[in-house]
Amino acid sequence: MEQRDYFNGIYVTEDNDGTVYRWRVHRGELFTLPESTYGAELIDSLDLSIKKYNRDLDAIRELCEIDMANPTEANDRDKDNTDTSNDEESGATEGVVITGDQVDAVLNKSLAMAQKILKSREVPGELLIAAVTNAAAIPDDGTAYYYINVMNTAVEALEDLPYIVKKIYGLMYDCVEFDDPKEWYEQEIMIEKELFRRRYRSEFINHIGRQQFTKYMQVYFFDNCADYYSYMLIKFASLHKQVRQCRCCGKLFIPINKKNTMYCSRVFNEKGQTCKEIGPKIMSKEKNKSDPMLEEYERVKNKNYKRYDRQNYRSDKFKDRVNEKELSFDEYQEWQQEASAARAEYLNGTLSAEEFGKVINKLG
Repeated sequence: MEQRDYFNGIYVTEDNDGTVYRWRVHRGELFTLPESTYGAELIDSLDLSIKKYNRDLDAIRELCEIDMANPTEANDRDKDNTDTSNDEESGATEGVVITGDQVDAVLNKSLAMAQKILKSREVPGELLIAAVTNAAAIPDDGTAYYYINVMNTAVEALEDLPYIVKKIYGLMYDCVEFDDPKEWYEQEIMIEKELFRRRYRSEFINHIGRQQFTKYMQVYFFDNCADYYSYMLIKFASLHKQVRQCRCCGKLFIPINKKNTMYCSRVFNEKGQTCKEIGPKIMSKEKNKSDPMLEEYERVKNKNYKRYDRQNYRSDKFKDRVNEKELSFDEYQEWQQEASAARAEYLNGTLSAEEFGKVINKLG
């Protein structure tokens, strides 16, 4: 068996039935991951806490900032790379210094953030590590711009994850509204040109590590989150499978069969009961009584979605300007998950109307 060099990242191959086989490579060591599916990978990505992730990301962005008024003293190597021009076109300011220490701080914090994700989620964690490592490996051209390029590339690598999760979130929720998932694929996915413009690297090989294949397989390699999850989204959508929103916990899931399944198999409470087990009982209570709290929940849910939707579809120029009447993606995602869970607990009798109301109107 020939010896191969494996790069940090995720290697993927698949069967015709949609089963996905994955290997994680970390510092040259190969780890076999459990079998999965395209849909399972997408659903799993939506459980990430984007709001907390973005807080950590903002801290790293701050490390990249350049103090224009009080440039720091640089070492000899950095002094050679000090930008002392005053070019109005480029926006450069006399005396701006970017030191190697600043770049190291950005890379170390970025890598620590990726490793933190790796502890709970192997795939996105390893993809982030690979992307940050690639940023650190950018060839040094001897100019100050090298430092800026490395820092920007590291931050952009981390930004890939919330970006693609937001994309998946919107498209998967759109799928819920379609009776025929084939129409969703044709009307929503096929117009996402960015997904199809990406270059998904692959090669035909007959083994990976010590795992020998019965035939040559097309194996894809990914070293960033955007490419990996974009590929999973294209492959899932092409299968024309339905996506549903659990009536119990409010999260998305992929039904095993074509039946009108309303509940997922996630564990719902401390007793270990799943949404599928407890959901029908909760829904029967909802149908049998008119409850002003449930009406309030539906009203606020629709209002908050519109607040998020307005911000989501603004022009790119004003994308980051969120006024008090609008919601960012991470704010809406956090509220939607908390409110859906609170609704189920309220119907189950484990949450009072007062506490339920506080969760519903948390965003004002």
